[in-house]
Amino acid sequence: MPKINREDLSCIDLPIPPLPEQRKIADILSTWDEALETLDALIAAKTRQKQALMQQLLTGKTRMKGAKGKWKKVRMGEVLERVFRPIEWHADLPLNLVSLRRRCGGLFRRPDVKGSEYKTQDLHEIRAGDFLISKRQVVHGAWGYVTPEFEGGHVSKEYAILDNRAPDKLHMPFFAWLAQTRRLIRLARVSSTGVHIEKLIFDPVVFLRESIRIPTDLAEQQRIAAILDTADQELTLLRTQRQTLDQQKRGLMQRLLTGRIRVTPTPESNV
Repeated sequence: MPKINREDLSCIDLPIPPLPEQRKIADILSTWDEALETLDALIAAKTRQKQALMQQLLTGKTRMKGAKGKWKKVRMGEVLERVFRPIEWHADLPLNLVSLRRRCGGLFRRPDVKGSEYKTQDLHEIRAGDFLISKRQVVHGAWGYVTPEFEGGHVSKEYAILDNRAPDKLHMPFFAWLAQTRRLIRLARVSSTGVHIEKLIFDPVVFLRESIRIPTDLAEQQRIAAILDTADQELTLLRTQRQTLDQQKRGLMQRLLTGRIRVTPTPESNV
């Protein structure tokens, strides 16, 4: 209400419980707040730990025990290739559209539509193990590894699909972690053309000329990816737990602060 004033507010009746019950309700909700703060601190600590692991493991500063060979520089075009998998479009074709979140947030499904309901017919299929890149949003970290749940998804020509052409040299999940580093995102930016960051268009040909450093031991790449996957899964579980706890607190507030649920004050609450 743009013109609400003090007199308007003074006319509103506010139902409240007895003071001891107010104190008890406040104590209950404060306990939930403390649990949320504890989770927030744990999530922040786990995030720092994951970032430190990435810094150590993806640069070769920390090696896996028993790792063989050294890290070497390879041109990305030696281990990756751009692929095209055009689909046979027709008006009644069910489209499983896939898109990418910024800041390396991964893939997500868009609402399913029929071919006749989508503005372009130039669509391509993605497969598990691909690396998908948004040509217009990659400078914001919009790229990611295609997991099995997105097998057979469809993307437009605004995306570039990279496949592993040397599986004996490159473990694709390891490359997906490399893609979350500042250096790779910077390479994506310098491989894009345009006059403004929001109008840059990624050029896969230029990008594949660039080089990355990887362990020569494929097993080391696999172990690094597994360690970082575990750290990421722990963070996901904690964030899910926090979201659930927050929803439960909101539901509890709705019941406690409207009188739908009454609480009995403890003797200490009457003091």
